Amino acid sequence: MVPNGNGAFFDNFEKDPVLAAHWDKSDYMQIIGVDNVLNKILDPMLFGFAAKNDYGAVMKSCVKRNWEEKVGVLATFNGKYHVCEYTEMADELKK
Repeated sequence: MVPNGNGAFFDNFEKDPVLAAHWDKSDYMQIIGVDNVLNKILDPMLFGFAAKNDYGAVMKSCVKRNWEEKVGVLATFNGKYHVCEYTEMADELKK
């Protein structure tokens, strides 16, 4: 349902009033990438951690084994966190 990538997921909430209504009624929502092996569906520790600290969002990640590993990168840019696609990064940035 999201042919133009994971980011389009959030665009759909702005465009679809039914989805927006579900979002507005929810205290918590888990959004996970299917290719992230760290994800645990309805992870009670992660939800508890977010709730206890009143975080608006949380994410699990781990350190890459080496700079050539073909996985996305969690990085900061202008003081904000971003998930960067490894295919769009120059080798110097990956290192």
